[in-house]
Amino acid sequence: MPVLHVYLFEGRTEEQKALLMKALTDAVVTTLGSPTGNVRIMIQELQKEDYAVGGVSVKAMGR
Repeated sequence: MPVLHVYLFEGRTEEQKALLMKALTDAVVTTLGSPTGNVRIMIQELQKEDYAVGGVSVKAMGR
């Protein structure tokens, strides 16, 4: 059972996340041959102040 854990910055719409989950599921089915019903996807949304690159938060970088 393939399990994908996706980290995204907050702010995506429910529709965008649904499209992403469908596209990822299709990719797993195509490349690994897994049945659609066996693919699990978890999306974890991050706040920009909780993620840093080189010790500086993404929010502080203005990204």
